[in-house]
Amino acid sequence: MASGSGVEPDTYPDGLGDVYAEWKTFHTPLAAAYADLAAAAKAGLSVLVLGETGTGKERVAEGMHHLSEAKGPFVPVNCATLESNLADSALFGHKRGAFTGANDDRPGFIRRSASGTLFLDEGAELPAAVQSRLLRVLETKEIIPVGADRGQIVDFRLVAATHNTLAARIDAGDFRSDLHARLAQMTIELPPLAGRIEDLGILINDILDDTSLQLDRAAAWALVRCTWPQNIRQLVNALNRAKALCDDGIITIRHLPPEVLEAPPRDTASPQPMSLNDEEQDRLARLTAALRETQGNVSKTAELLGLSRNSTHRWLKRFQVDPEQYR
Repeated sequence: MASGSGVEPDTYPDGLGDVYAEWKTFHTPLAAAYADLAAAAKAGLSVLVLGETGTGKERVAEGMHHLSEAKGPFVPVNCATLESNLADSALFGHKRGAFTGANDDRPGFIRRSASGTLFLDEGAELPAAVQSRLLRVLETKEIIPVGADRGQIVDFRLVAATHNTLAARIDAGDFRSDLHARLAQMTIELPPLAGRIEDLGILINDILDDTSLQLDRAAAWALVRCTWPQNIRQLVNALNRAKALCDDGIITIRHLPPEVLEAPPRDTASPQPMSLNDEEQDRLARLTAALRETQGNVSKTAELLGLSRNSTHRWLKRFQVDPEQYR
């Protein structure tokens, strides 16, 4: 399997090639959400990205930054690593002498993102006092550094992300409901990799990023059958390891980490090994995802894939897939 497939998924309407360039997917609901995000990016809305760890939340934020054509930088901040007593200074900046150790003026992450995008990863972890100040900044665009008596207007776009259920944190009093409303002018929830397995071929191509590399049939099936509990991050790590160990251009199961090979298999029948090209890998992933969704109903699978029943049967025969195994 080589990388660099130029086939554009038909999940996107015509004219959304720029969206596809940022976020490639065969997963129809996700494609619709990405199209909405593109509109939000151009409108300057704040966006809240939800999803399990490793599902690509920062990649979504970077894509929004690019699509917004912002002139300023993309500034990512992991809120979980901010020390509570220094979070104010880190975000809003400080003046020299504002506190012990403040030996010079610091702009803070928000001013660094001027005319650009501030990405608050794990935004649910922001300390309560910082949440209050951030809400005011979002409403006024005025930044007052710690130790300063005057503010500065800063224009920036905010994208926040979390893997936590914010509703529970709001009910517990750990997160402000008014800040949540301001952050979530638009919300997108990214599915786990197991929920968008039809995108596996696209992701593998992008990660390998080298047309000289190939997956042998056993390695390809190991990747298809893995449940990916750590999502896209685990896939990236597995393939980067494989690239480092592979010295002849062919990635085999010997190059894959044990946790991928030992992961519980999906509830699918294991077809006989075969050699698949890029397009066939994508077709296989789409076919198996559709069969899972329709519980092995071939007619509904054909409809979901936009194929005739005869074409679907040809796919089943080509990939040696038995729909009975999905019922």
